[in-house]
Amino acid sequence: MLTDLHEAHFPEVYARFTELLQGKPWLKATEKLRPHLKANPLSLARIQNEYGVAYGLTHFDRDGMSLADSKVWPTVQQAMSYAAQVCGLVENAKDEKGKKAYLGRISGSFSNPEEMRAIRFEHLTAMVLHHRGAHIEWPDECSGPERFDLLVSAEDILTFEVECKSCSSDKGRPITTKDASELLNRLTKDLLADVSSRDILVLKVRVPKRLPTAHKDLDSLAAEVAAAFREGKDSTEVGVLLAHANLAAPAAPVPPEEMMHVIYGAASHVFGEPEGHRAIVYNEKKSLSLCIEVCSGRSAQFFNAVWETAKHAVQDQMTKLRPGCLVLRLEGISKDELQHLAGETPNSLAWFATKVLGDVRHEHLACLAYVSDEEMVSLNSGSETAQTSTYVFESPVGKYSKSGIGQFFMGSPRI
Repeated sequence: MLTDLHEAHFPEVYARFTELLQGKPWLKATEKLRPHLKANPLSLARIQNEYGVAYGLTHFDRDGMSLADSKVWPTVQQAMSYAAQVCGLVENAKDEKGKKAYLGRISGSFSNPEEMRAIRFEHLTAMVLHHRGAHIEWPDECSGPERFDLLVSAEDILTFEVECKSCSSDKGRPITTKDASELLNRLTKDLLADVSSRDILVLKVRVPKRLPTAHKDLDSLAAEVAAAFREGKDSTEVGVLLAHANLAAPAAPVPPEEMMHVIYGAASHVFGEPEGHRAIVYNEKKSLSLCIEVCSGRSAQFFNAVWETAKHAVQDQMTKLRPGCLVLRLEGISKDELQHLAGETPNSLAWFATKVLGDVRHEHLACLAYVSDEEMVSLNSGSETAQTSTYVFESPVGKYSKSGIGQFFMGSPRI
């Protein structure tokens, strides 16, 4: 399995990947996003993140190796690493029916961010275990009935099943980033005219539960909020709460990129750190500054949502005939941030792992691992690899409590 990739091989990998997929579905995916980005510029960061592989390959298709050291090069590196992993897996696949199904899944994932996230995390987990000296099999590459993600075998350890689940930062949140951006786009366009020159307007909007998803309902909600703001009300008829403040902008000129931080800081000064989602708009020509936050009256229920995900993975997708390992990726959490969470008291990650591992229905579960987002790290000139932080808990009970699988997952590379 390919774990490190030399940048000099990018053109070769790209050509092979295109050949395997019999086309370039990433170009179609990014082209279809253009109208949405034009209609809602506030969705840019979210879409570039969700469709990062598609954008990375699209950049490379257009400008190739000339992009090296440009601001989009990290995105290209991530995309080419993914393409190389797919090429390697297909070349080693033994089941032709499974290989065809796998390539179909890869092709479709460019227009399905959730599927792309799942595949990328499976690849990353396999790469980490391969570094530990494991042999990896993908049930999806075969035509058998097994539903877990990876079958892992290694010397001096029981063969075990791995189920990978990538937990979005929106997990358990009553308002998702996507839904928030739709309302915020409407509100910022509508309320920018109400901002006084040289002022910073900060506004917090708290809806009772969730946001509507239909465009006409979002239009109505935005109009109601804007009307209530202009009338000086602190709520709408449907119970949306409003709070705002006007703050003086810096007297001396500030570069646009720094001004965005100033506006964010102004909102935090008034309302504290964000409970929900914030949008910042700065019109340099007119010296207009606006920050709107939308949040819910309901609190986030991250661990409740992850519990449902964990139960499904352990109870329904593992066979219960072998030891199992559940791997949870905490999206949006860096290597350093995961290490910080691991040292907190009280420790919410330890509490949740204990709950999952201690369930009597999970006797076949040998360990639970949390994984941070990956970071591309240079090994030497022109060679990159993805690295993460891992926080592992081994089961204190059950027939695999002393299997050593958790220690294997954390062990030093054997290659």
